[in-house]
Amino acid sequence: MMEALSCQMQLISTILPADTDPTSAPTGRSPSRPGRRGSGNGWGTLACLRQGSSSVESTTTGYQYVNLNHQQWNPVIPDLLLYAHEGTWHEVDRTWNIHADGSGMKLMHKQTMDMEINGHEWWSFNGKTVWFDLQTPRSEDFWIAGVNIDTMKETRYHINRDTCGAHFNGSRDDTMFMSDGGDASQVSYSPNGK
Repeated sequence: MMEALSCQMQLISTILPADTDPTSAPTGRSPSRPGRRGSGNGWGTLACLRQGSSSVESTTTGYQYVNLNHQQWNPVIPDLLLYAHEGTWHEVDRTWNIHADGSGMKLMHKQTMDMEINGHEWWSFNGKTVWFDLQTPRSEDFWIAGVNIDTMKETRYHINRDTCGAHFNGSRDDTMFMSDGGDASQVSYSPNGK
């Protein structure tokens, strides 16, 4: 079970395993990408727990037919959760936001070409942008990309193979980005990424 604690330490998100039979999902919900393969083993359940002074209240916020992962609460908006649909990256629209009460589920980046991948998402310091590693297509063209959560405007910074890494982070003002580097065995196939 994966968990994340909100910045105000009042909300805990957790991903619970679910029955592998998609008919076990509540009526009216549908798979996020019908016909798309992921590494999921059935419906995943994203639940948010609100911690009060003497009790914990649980809210099931969504069901998706994929594995869910990479939960991160927004650093400024305490009830906004960033999470990922896990799976074969080029076969899933990965990066999503949802509020703790289950409202406002929003895809942050939709694939636009075959073999496009995005992942290793993170919040900007001010909580206004979701940043991620983007490759268009996989292992060929590399970007650090971000989506403004209010306007959905996407910003892309082109990077070369040797500056592409497995994970990134940004400065408080989003003017500098850091990578943990890569090597010839990773998706960038970088000979000089260390």
